[in-house]
Amino acid sequence: MTSVGGTLCPDCRSPVPVRLLAGQSCSQCESSKAWERYGRRGEKLVIGQNDIAEAESKFTRGEGVAVAAKYWFAGITALVLAVGGIYYARDLLAARPLGPLAPLFAELQRTSLLTAGLGLLALVVGAASTLAQKRGSLFRNAPLLLVNLTAIVVGTTTMLVGAFHWSGASGVGWAHMAMPPLEVAPQTLSVQEKSIMSATTVLMAPDRDGDARGVSLGSGAVIRSERGAAFVVTCSHVAMPYASVAAFRDPKDAHPVWVYFSDGRHAEGHVVWTAEPPLDVAVVRVSIENPPQPVPVRASADAAEAGFDVSFVPNPFRSGWTVHRGTVLKRESHRTPAGDYSLIYTSLPVQPGDSGTGLFDSLGRLVGLNTWTHFEEGGPKGISLPSNTMQRIVEMMDGDELMLLGGGGEP
Repeated sequence: MTSVGGTLCPDCRSPVPVRLLAGQSCSQCESSKAWERYGRRGEKLVIGQNDIAEAESKFTRGEGVAVAAKYWFAGITALVLAVGGIYYARDLLAARPLGPLAPLFAELQRTSLLTAGLGLLALVVGAASTLAQKRGSLFRNAPLLLVNLTAIVVGTTTMLVGAFHWSGASGVGWAHMAMPPLEVAPQTLSVQEKSIMSATTVLMAPDRDGDARGVSLGSGAVIRSERGAAFVVTCSHVAMPYASVAAFRDPKDAHPVWVYFSDGRHAEGHVVWTAEPPLDVAVVRVSIENPPQPVPVRASADAAEAGFDVSFVPNPFRSGWTVHRGTVLKRESHRTPAGDYSLIYTSLPVQPGDSGTGLFDSLGRLVGLNTWTHFEEGGPKGISLPSNTMQRIVEMMDGDELMLLGGGGEP
């Protein structure tokens, strides 16, 4: 078909942006003719329901089908992404058994990112699809709108859940996720200090529900080794952090713990004995071949008065292997239902996470158990239970009662 008249309307001679076909006028002239034609007939120029239905029918039969399919594809995609976010969120919220710390937090981070990512994609696709429908003629499609809104709500929820857990799994305040190697120069350590390090352990305990996501960390010391088993003394609040401080922590109610040894090995442990409250002492049995050599327990700490030389190895998960040497600052007597005990206040920088570490004399004997921290000028200072409080453990070791309690590796 050829064009005529250049870019001027043949009726009004006005310039038009496109070339007109033969017999065609500009849009303004065509509109004027239509109004004049209907005006002479005395009719109104209106768009009726039949006209709308016919237009919608044409749209549905032609281009409308493709547009509707595009909108529905976007909505279904958003919903599938939201369902995927729910799947990973359920996995993220499920209780996890206790195990090595590094793989645990790596898996939590991976699942958190998947949950948050799928939720974000569902939110973006659902919102984009809704905005696109609002500009188009299918915005009145209620089922499709419901699909998009569901994807938006679910996507937002899973995105927040994933982001919260990722932040928690990424913000663990420990420098090490596994037992660091013993890399202290031999000339800086005495034979007794090497023995102390060899017997030092790290304990991880789950929360009240046995969920590893609520893991807490503490320390302990191997005080007895038998064939295929090691016995670790620690604080009750380290082995059973979910139990009430004032209540008796019954070993039968304890969840399994995870124990790291100085040589990098790790295994599941079971609480086999706890002291009467308020004494904060527990014993954990770990089934492991070739266990480390134990440290001796000093029967009495009465000689550990002010000025007495002591040392301890802080939790190596925080800053690696170090030995801190200090002195006893004072003794303070406390009367408890389990007897009268004189707590040991030291100059050692015991911090949260060091609970359960041993307090040792110059001969490498366990003279106390670090259980609390108090803050004074110059930083944190340690408070220890004297080894007298562990006399019952010594008696049990002498009578092989610990072996009977821990027989078969069960609590």
